[in-house]
Parts: sequence; C-alpha cells; structure tokens
Amino acid sequence: MTSPVGQYQRLDLIGRGGGMGEVWRARDLDRGGRVVALKLLAPDALDDTELRERFLREMEIAADIENPHVVVVYDFSAKLPEPYIAMRYIDGRTMADEIAAGTMTMERTVTIVEQIASALAAAHERGLRHRDVKPSNIMLERGYRAGTDHAYLIDWGIAQRIDTSDLTRVGQMVGTPAYVAPERLASDHADGRADIYSLAVVLYEGLAGRKPFGGRFTITDHRDRDPDPLPETVPPALRAVVMKGLAKRPADRYDDARAFGDAVYRAWQEAPAAPAPARRTPAVWPLAAGGGVGAVAGIGLLAADLVDTAMAVWALPALVIAGVVAGWALRDTPEDTGGDGR
Repeated sequence: MTSPVGQYQRLDLIGRGGGMGEVWRARDLDRGGRVVALKLLAPDALDDTELRERFLREMEIAADIENPHVVVVYDFSAKLPEPYIAMRYIDGRTMADEIAAGTMTMERTVTIVEQIASALAAAHERGLRHRDVKPSNIMLERGYRAGTDHAYLIDWGIAQRIDTSDLTRVGQMVGTPAYVAPERLASDHADGRADIYSLAVVLYEGLAGRKPFGGRFTITDHRDRDPDPLPETVPPALRAVVMKGLAKRPADRYDDARAFGDAVYRAWQEAPAAPAPARRTPAVWPLAAGGGVGAVAGIGLLAADLVDTAMAVWALPALVIAGVVAGWALRDTPEDTGGDGR
C-alpha cells in the first residue's frame, strides 16, 4: 500500500499528464473516509519553477471559482515534498472518450457545451481564462435525469489572468493546437473570447464527430482556413451559432461565454423538429367491410334461388374473399402522424 499524503490514503492511480504529476483516487482519513481525487506534483517537477507555479495557480484558481461545473476543491497544500490538491472525485468519462465512442448526440452535445459555457463565464467574471478548453478537459458524470450529463471543466493548471501575457518565460504558447484561437497566433494577449473560440471547436467536434479543419491540420489553419461545413443534419440556426463562435476576429464572436451558451441552447430549442416517418392507417375495417359485403351478396343470391345449396358451399366463401380483396384495394392512404422527430 502506498504511503499517505497528509490525511489522504492513496488507493489507485487514475491519471498522469502534462509533466505536472499524477492524479490518484484517495481516501480522506479525517473526513469519514470519503473518496477524493488527489492531484500530486511529480517529484521531478518540483525543481521546475514554471511547473510549480502552474500547480500553485491551479490550487488557487480552482478553489476560487464557485460554479456547479467546476470541480469542488476540498483542500490543498503547497508544502514540500508533496504539494497536493484534493478535489471531488468524479466517477465518469471525458467528452473526448464519448466522441471517440460515437455516443455524442446533437442534444447531448448542446447541453454539455451550455454547461461548460457557464463554467467559463464564472472564470471570466473573475478575470481568468482557462486557455485549454478541449473535450479531454471536460469530465462527464451522470446527471440527475437518466440519459443526461453533469459536465465539469477540469485542469486549470495553465489558466491565467486575462490581463497577463499569453506566453511562457521561454516564449512558448500554451494550450492544445487543435483548439487554439487565431488571435493567440498573432499576439501574446487574448481575452475570454479565446476560450469561446475553443469551446466552439468543441461544439463543432461534438456535432460532427470530427474537428473543423479536415485533411492535414496545422495550427495556422485557425487563422487561414474556413472550417469545413457541418453535416446537413445540424439545424441551420445551430450551424450559424457554431460559425459565429469560430469567427476569426474576436469582435465577430459572442461578447461573453454566457451569451454563447444561451445562443447554443436557443438555436437547438428553436430548430424545427424533424417529421416522424409516415405510417399507414391500419386496414382492418376496410377488409372487414369488404368481406361483409361479399357475404351479404352470397346470401342474397342464395335467397333468390340464383344459386343452389351445392354451389353456395364454394360461391359464398369466394364472394367473401372477393370483398376482402376489394376492401384492401380501397384502404386509406398513408397518414402522417406528426410528432417530435427529435
């Protein structure tokens, strides 16, 4: 068994990444044994000033933002030799996992993006931006209703104040190339609208199952190329919202993340429902009526002595069958049942 870190007993390793360290599922020995996600700074990163500062920044930022779509931080410590952040443990999968599995519906994508927009709005209102919005940084937990998700924006390690430089000390731009806003390629300063662009890329990917720039991607595509068209199954109003979120100029995007999230939701709600497939009206009564007419005709012929009893044995069934066939031919045409095609 691994040694405790402070009051936390490590149970199993659940992730590594970014040179920052490890994330463990752990038990809080001072809080009734509750399970937490324990993020540790890697031992070889302790001597890296920049990595250490990123870790401390994540502690401060994640603890400071109050929003239901930002993971709750229970505790943190900057003490050597093992700085840590203890957060609520999320038993779920990332949006990247779900996209890869092909389980992202249009409605699911819209509701996830709306929730993440809320998290970004809370950060931007505190003068912070995330800088690395992408599907692998969106954790999905089962929502309050079956089939829904509660989404969390995670990994605030490279978040920073909006009014500071976008570059590291060695002049490198941080973030994931496939989701980087165009203005970050031309300037070392960007505001919250750069996060909106990244979230629009996430929205596109969830709707299309692929990123906006097909073929051989380079980071300059964000600046130089138009996104590939979205599938025709995406309603026009929703396509328009995605394209506005992906505008090259920040001024042409939404003013804030909350407005973007609202626009995504409204476009989905206002989209016309696809018509339900037409179905045929059940043909039982025309068949019965036709058979009845045939039976009456046969009885009438028998009563009028136009057929004898021996002939009636085969003539009466034949007339009934003929009536059923006539009823089938005259049955109702297909009926549109209407309904919500979503």
